[in-house]
Amino acid sequence: MQAILDRHCLFGVQINPEMRVRWLKVSQPELVEQGWRVFLVKIQNDSGTGSELRAVSPNAMSLFQSGSSKTASDAAFGKEPKPNPNDLWLDLQMFNGQPLKKELSGLPLEYRVVQLYSRDAGKREGRFHSTWGRGPRISAFATKLTFSSIVFPPGIGLASAR
Repeated sequence: MQAILDRHCLFGVQINPEMRVRWLKVSQPELVEQGWRVFLVKIQNDSGTGSELRAVSPNAMSLFQSGSSKTASDAAFGKEPKPNPNDLWLDLQMFNGQPLKKELSGLPLEYRVVQLYSRDAGKREGRFHSTWGRGPRISAFATKLTFSSIVFPPGIGLASAR
């Protein structure tokens, strides 16, 4: 069962007993311009933590400042200089709604769902950062991961583009 699920994972995360997070693997996601794709995230939780795991990206910051709608990436990178608008091509959401809980279960292995949206077509590079914790006490960016992606224009099926 694990081998079947692993084929659909965008990346894996390992949380060691000291609560340090590291990336296990990453695939090159195939995305669709102006469209959402859904992937799994494999979590190897050696610490047994039940905290919320978040994935954020400087490429997923909001293009415009708005007081009412702040993404997790805006909150994580809000104090840093705003990147070039061409680098803000991604939207990223961890699915932590029902039937899942926000917090990890504490089991040694579990899978979560991440959703990626691409604004632009073409070859893209981006970064993921992972954070975990509850409330205002969130760990520093324990790890960061650079990835590359191919974004297909709408109407071109991913399987037919190969």
